[in-house]
Amino acid sequence: MTDNTLIISLTSWTKRIDTAFFTLTKLYDISLNKDVQIIFNLSQEEFPYGINSLPYCYKEFLQKSSIIINVDEGNIRAHKKLMPTLEKYPYNDILVVDDDKLYEEDMIDNFLQAHNKFPHDVIVGRSHFRIYGENNKFISKPIVYDLSKIWETPLSPLFNCKQASGLAGTLYPVGTFTDPLFFDRKLMMESCYYSDEDWQWFFNIKENRTLRTNFKVKVYSGNNDGDEYALYNNYGQSYYEQYYYNFQKIWSDFYDRLNELNDQFIRYYPELSV
Repeated sequence: MTDNTLIISLTSWTKRIDTAFFTLTKLYDISLNKDVQIIFNLSQEEFPYGINSLPYCYKEFLQKSSIIINVDEGNIRAHKKLMPTLEKYPYNDILVVDDDKLYEEDMIDNFLQAHNKFPHDVIVGRSHFRIYGENNKFISKPIVYDLSKIWETPLSPLFNCKQASGLAGTLYPVGTFTDPLFFDRKLMMESCYYSDEDWQWFFNIKENRTLRTNFKVKVYSGNNDGDEYALYNNYGQSYYEQYYYNFQKIWSDFYDRLNELNDQFIRYYPELSV
């Protein structure tokens, strides 16, 4: 593996480890003959014996494959999808995917083509609707009702929308995360316990990164979650409001910057505004 190798990073946990096997084997199949390295991050708390803690179906497959099993100390929950890989391999582009999706044969090529066109931007397969600040108060509703026009326009900028890494993947180029606070695991778990996507999204905003959608990526969900379910189901959960309050404490310009991005979004896509 060199610095030019694309890393595909994912994780799983005890309740999904059986079915995650199908995602892992599919990813391995579509990565063959490409400069790609798959890294499967597991919690030491949940899988204390590493590969020997996994169901039997994994063992023969992993012995024959080039997949790296990384057992991460403690348990940072969904954050281990990216964080341990980024800490170990800061000079590689990293494609983050979920463990309950099956990706089509051209998924990697679609991400790489978009990355080659915009090498410094974050490329996402899908985007969440975004809650935004108004007079330092968050409104718990989507800012738009229909993002289909964004999805249909290749590599559209997303402004204040949030990457849905668990739905169709997110490619983070080298240098996406440079703020030391991003790597502060204690702060991360105190501020954004359940959501790795929101932690990443917050620092994308703080570090002024451009996100672009790549709707060519097609996925099949192992738990029957379609795009609509995945993009809508999180709204109204109270801990999200707490996350944004925590983000404002970390970075006092957070609410103001969200409002700026919201205005840019509506100017760019006036037909999508509420």
